[in-house]
Amino acid sequence: MHKREIQKCYRKLVKEFDLNSTSFGPVNFISRLASNTDVSEKTRIDAVKFLNIIQRMEIITGRNPIGIASAALYLSCIHNNEKISQGKIAESAGTTSVTVRNGYKYLEKYWKQIMKTNHSIISS
Repeated sequence: MHKREIQKCYRKLVKEFDLNSTSFGPVNFISRLASNTDVSEKTRIDAVKFLNIIQRMEIITGRNPIGIASAALYLSCIHNNEKISQGKIAESAGTTSVTVRNGYKYLEKYWKQIMKTNHSIISS
């Protein structure tokens, strides 16, 4: 059986039996990404705090959670002066550097806005 057939069957079962599928948000991926890339605990915590804030702002709804998590971790690395490449984060996430870079470009303005208004939330 091919992956697409399995996905189609899964969607049919969920719809037919009115099942709720568990979805994962970006925060669910941060610990694995952080440990695979050997970033500091502070960097990991900053990324989680940032993701929690932007999830409440509802600006990442409908976006790829692993891509958003990768971008948030990369932003946190930059903020904490950790030299981790987009490529290393992308490899750890099973995605591409382009995904990390595009997510970074999208989230950077929100990071700056949050840091400007609530510096203590992320940096404490």
